[in-house]
Amino acid sequence: MSTFLEPSKRISPKAVNLWRTSAIITFVSSICVAVILLVVNHFLQLHKFIDYALYGFLVLDVLYVVYAYGMKPVYLLKSWRYEVDEDFVRLKYGLWIQNSVIIPMTKVQSVQKTQGVLMRKYGLAEVSVVTTASSHEIPCLEEEVATVLRDQIAILAKVEDVEEIKEVKEELDGHAIDS
Repeated sequence: MSTFLEPSKRISPKAVNLWRTSAIITFVSSICVAVILLVVNHFLQLHKFIDYALYGFLVLDVLYVVYAYGMKPVYLLKSWRYEVDEDFVRLKYGLWIQNSVIIPMTKVQSVQKTQGVLMRKYGLAEVSVVTTASSHEIPCLEEEVATVLRDQIAILAKVEDVEEIKEVKEELDGHAIDS
């Protein structure tokens, strides 16, 4: 039985700023909803219990944003590791529960790079590795690293039509230059 080395590559340190921005957006949104509900309850004079519940929610929301802004991003950054070789994609991550995932290259069906609005702002992207049974993400990689990693996994996993896609792309690039 072989032993697997622990993954050693890290995600981008920019992930901390991305996760903090996301936490602030979530916090501001939930505060706005709670304040609107408090105002509506005040004018409709429904129940005092609703006021107490909403004030309790606001307190919990403030406590959560302290955790989500201050501690969680730093610990997530420290816990995230990945490694790709000829045979496997290895992931290790988790804040409270440590997950260690080994994906055989023979099981990889597709691989894709995605980038949301906030990720684009920070120059980050996410690589998703899809198998028949599940999908696994490697978050918060630098855009260039994500592109190279996506291509590397696709080639190593012999994802269908990778070479054909490259040929078509080169052909299209050649036509663009001719025009």
